[in-house]
Amino acid sequence: MMDFIFIYLLSMLLFIKVGLADTFNNTAWPNISSQVEYGLRSQRDIQKNITIDQLPLVGVDLQRVLFNQYLDDNSIMLYNFYNLMRQGVQSFVLEIEISENAWVVTNTSLLLLDVFSLISAFLQSTNTNLNANIMVLLLKVSQSVNMNPLHIGNSSALFLPSKSNNTNICFNSNCTSSTFQLETNNTDTSIFGDYSQTVPSNISISNLNITSLLDDSLGTFIYSPQDLETDRIKGYTWNGTGYPSSTGWPTLSTFLTRENKRILIADLSATSDYIPSDYIFNNSILHYDYGNMTLGCPNTIPQIKDVSRYSWRFLNSNFTPGDIKNYIDCGYSPIINNPFDLSNITNILPLLNSSLLWSWRFNQPSVNVPLKKHSLEAYNCAIFKYDPSNSSFYWMVDNCYEKKLGLCRFGNEQFTWLVTKSPHTYFDFDSYKGSQCPDNYEFSIPRTPLEQNALITTLKKNSFADIDIWIDLNSISVEDCWVTGGPYAACPYRKSMTRRHFARMLAPACACSFGILCIVFYLNLLRVPIHDNRINWRRKLVREANLKALNTEGVPS
Repeated sequence: MMDFIFIYLLSMLLFIKVGLADTFNNTAWPNISSQVEYGLRSQRDIQKNITIDQLPLVGVDLQRVLFNQYLDDNSIMLYNFYNLMRQGVQSFVLEIEISENAWVVTNTSLLLLDVFSLISAFLQSTNTNLNANIMVLLLKVSQSVNMNPLHIGNSSALFLPSKSNNTNICFNSNCTSSTFQLETNNTDTSIFGDYSQTVPSNISISNLNITSLLDDSLGTFIYSPQDLETDRIKGYTWNGTGYPSSTGWPTLSTFLTRENKRILIADLSATSDYIPSDYIFNNSILHYDYGNMTLGCPNTIPQIKDVSRYSWRFLNSNFTPGDIKNYIDCGYSPIINNPFDLSNITNILPLLNSSLLWSWRFNQPSVNVPLKKHSLEAYNCAIFKYDPSNSSFYWMVDNCYEKKLGLCRFGNEQFTWLVTKSPHTYFDFDSYKGSQCPDNYEFSIPRTPLEQNALITTLKKNSFADIDIWIDLNSISVEDCWVTGGPYAACPYRKSMTRRHFARMLAPACACSFGILCIVFYLNLLRVPIHDNRINWRRKLVREANLKALNTEGVPS
């Protein structure tokens, strides 16, 4: 079975990458620029100690944007869905229904299993230290599917459709047979109410079993409610303000590295237990707004802390490239529901370009800066640029040797910031030198839009004018590898070799070579004793030969 799944996923991935070139010329997606790639990776890396429920996850409502028409060939929809994931979209809303005894995407002929399999193929292809990231899938059962919960003792919930439908639906992984039939003989059927009925023999449980579909596609990648419970018991969870909590969530580092997970699935249906599965969270974990924000946009530190106490803050709305980032700065993850279709799906790119990089300026990070002669220059350090005159703020690359103020954060307080009083070069903010920050403060960087919002609030409160501030982000050790931890932090993806390390590595070999060379030179100068007295040795040999002849017995012939 697993071999079949692997072949299926591989063939689908190859089909998307190779076989669709001629078919989809009208919906060509551009390649991701190196600046966007490095920028997205740097955002992910600085968020490694942020809990997953506080991450900014730009999303798409697939029913409004893409899966909104019935096609005989769904390859083009899968192709565009794959490219949305490739562009960096991290959360998706997917509405599903039952059609011809199988779960499908609402108002399409696209099988839910095909969607799961494509997501799995994408996660497999990006499951590396460079590219792995979290994804959130919000499933919503169509209102046309009228399902009613049925609980039998301690068993997991089974769902039965309305009377008008003759198909019983099983979500539980214990349903292993190819068909399922309620046993009513000699049994009190009052617990079934009016929904007690027999499943037709031609219905396949595997097509209607959500847990089985997830097992066959995304199983090992899914972060489940049981995984969360285990992390809470082990003390791996934190609250939104950065303190250990038995009701919190794991950090992104724990999620990706310790747990080796990639995707979290939640039920967005109106009824919290519409999709009972061991893999799926109910909608009680979400703060999901539709149309307008209910939390408002915080503009004071206490308000920012209040917003951070809400987990998984999503706003499903119609956005413009000019306002979508504002909602991200307010602490929301936008779910784009602008009406697109297959003919204009790439028109979503301006929205993605305005939202995916909430930190860097357009075309940043970049190191393509002309070097000036007779000056120290290293454009490998990041600054936070703030201009209150036009309310602009962003990160950009600057010369590490220039003297600027530095950004400091108080201990583990995510929203308490301070700017140094005197300017220094980036290299002066080395933790071994005290980092130029006051006691109990450390050189740092805003890791989320809410933290950056708190920084803006602090700068406004202290009436800062146009200012450039060093932040804890650089690519000094390896070009284009942006890391935190001060000017001497190492790149986790590529080994760097400084002159000092190179000298230490070569020192033992050079010392050994020099010793061998000295020995050879000494032996060349030193003469062997037998060669130093050749004449004496020759006389001695002649004398010994004559004595031996005299002592020979007999008469010579």
